[in-house]
Amino acid sequence: MSMRHLAPYGKDRFDYIQSLDGFRSIAILLVIVFHINESYIPSGFIGVDIFFSISGYIITYGLVKLHAGNGIDLIEFYRRRIARLTPAVVFVVITTLIVSSFVYPSARLSEFAQTGFFAVLWASNIFLFLNSGYFDTVSQGNMFLHTWSLSVEEQFYIFWPLILIAWAKLRFSIYFILSLFIASLFGAAYLSHLDSSAAFYLMPARMFQFIAGALVAIAHIKRIDVGINPVWVAAAMFTGLCFVFFAAAFANGEHYNFWIAALAPTIGSALILGAIRSPAADWLSSPVLRFVGLRAYSLYLVHWPVIVITTYLIGADKPLYVEAGLLVLSFLFAELVYRLVEQPLRIRNDAERLPNRVRTSIAVLSMVAGVAVSAAIWNGSLPGVSNNAVTVVDADSYAAAAQRANRERVWRGRIHLGCHLNATASADDYNASLCMAENPSGRGSLMVIADSYGAETVVLLEQIIPPRAIMPANAAGCLPIYPEPHSASRSQGCLEFNVFRFDAVRREDVRAVALATNWRWWTVPQARSTIEYLASLDKTVVVFGVRPIFSEQVSALVGTPGFELATSALDPYLLVDLSEFNEQLRSLADEFDNVHFVDIQHVLCRSGCRAVLGNGEVIYIDNTHISAAAAEWFGVGLRGELGPVLSVLNE
Repeated sequence: MSMRHLAPYGKDRFDYIQSLDGFRSIAILLVIVFHINESYIPSGFIGVDIFFSISGYIITYGLVKLHAGNGIDLIEFYRRRIARLTPAVVFVVITTLIVSSFVYPSARLSEFAQTGFFAVLWASNIFLFLNSGYFDTVSQGNMFLHTWSLSVEEQFYIFWPLILIAWAKLRFSIYFILSLFIASLFGAAYLSHLDSSAAFYLMPARMFQFIAGALVAIAHIKRIDVGINPVWVAAAMFTGLCFVFFAAAFANGEHYNFWIAALAPTIGSALILGAIRSPAADWLSSPVLRFVGLRAYSLYLVHWPVIVITTYLIGADKPLYVEAGLLVLSFLFAELVYRLVEQPLRIRNDAERLPNRVRTSIAVLSMVAGVAVSAAIWNGSLPGVSNNAVTVVDADSYAAAAQRANRERVWRGRIHLGCHLNATASADDYNASLCMAENPSGRGSLMVIADSYGAETVVLLEQIIPPRAIMPANAAGCLPIYPEPHSASRSQGCLEFNVFRFDAVRREDVRAVALATNWRWWTVPQARSTIEYLASLDKTVVVFGVRPIFSEQVSALVGTPGFELATSALDPYLLVDLSEFNEQLRSLADEFDNVHFVDIQHVLCRSGCRAVLGNGEVIYIDNTHISAAAAEWFGVGLRGELGPVLSVLNE
């Protein structure tokens, strides 16, 4: 029995199921529409979860069938996976980097090249996990953010055949695979509680989704489904669709709930796959759905770079005709990749089959080329690419200044002293003896309770309040919500740190509190409960309002064609409109005599959101955090507004 039967597509492979291509089309359309405009399908990212289950089904079905025949040739299997997937991803990475070199400043281009480098090596999920989160606003501008899921799949393909071979040789029952599913499911659920980013990005936390498809494949091979009443099969299809649409409607990337966002689409996918061979799935075999499904891989590869580049050039607020154009462009470019790269390298039958050595050579050479080009651009050493073609502003000097400003923010914001935790730290990493020390003057202190906005808030307050009277209690990515919502997306370290700082704020020597956070991720009830709690402690409370959040790092936005540092505003690139939430915060603060509201966005964007101060200093170090110089300028201007805080600290 030939290994060619493992090909994802092909006229001569056994048990080719047309409706599987239709199911793929649903998954890819969910993802594309979500990426074009989240408001249409706020949870369209579950399309990736569906892909994982489909992949588990297809790969397991082929491998188990092969083992029952002439056995599995592991080397051939791995070679085929690399030959099938690598050339297309390398083609897209190199093409995208070359196109981007005419649009982006080289500093930002170098960041893309880093991700592209690891994408070619099927490790971008690990790189992205170590450097950012999928739903972070800065990550949304990463050209190759979407390749994380492809890396997860390829990593799964490495060891899953080994498990199946062991399972078959040891003659374990299907319950062995079922036990793996249960163990990986609850392991992923536990990990999502400890570190939601790890649960999202890393392959072990996604195993249960592949295994769900694998279980269905084994059931079909063993013909466990034979004899089931067609009515029940149709009911399984309908129930599966309900699970998928439930997840698409209620999963939330901002407040990631594992059971809704990951388990629900997996259950739905397994039920649909269970009915995929029955007449109940015939509607998935329609020509239109199959056309889209056959191009799902190419569509997935090209759609995100198309969206990111367009958003960078015209801004985050895209009219409907632009969104429609993005869909059309994605299909056009996908067709090119499908015709030029996927189809020529795909095995269809023995007569058309390229020799294995040729296909393997193409895959290896493409991987080498992808690594070489990505590494060259990463290091800024590729002639004609490392220097950006945009010359209207010196965007690279802005990027360099932003990097220096970030280092200064780290030191002046006391991050290096352990007063500001990173996203993966535990409460034990906080240097309480230093950061929560009593004011040596014997007067009261002000506690800063913040997420990643805390560093610049400390610098800002130091322009008004003696540094020794400021107690930073900040943690990146940890929203200071009271009472703690215990969301599945909250890490254990964040839970513990929130308990600590909301208890510490009760101390007698803490006379005032500053609350600074990325309000984008809050609900009004959460804001109310937190402000009410702080106000009830009879402290003077300062609530810093919303900040501008841009769709891309400002160091890259200043390099867009026609942007002038002195005159151009960043308003077209505002990612979200939080003005209504800002007014709600103001109203909340007005309800309490001891709560004072500071309107940051009004000051930063009074005459348009600018990229530099009047003296040429950079304002933003990324897409929302401000530099120490901007915080200084802000703090000096707020001296009058924070008079009540000064008064209570001087008592």
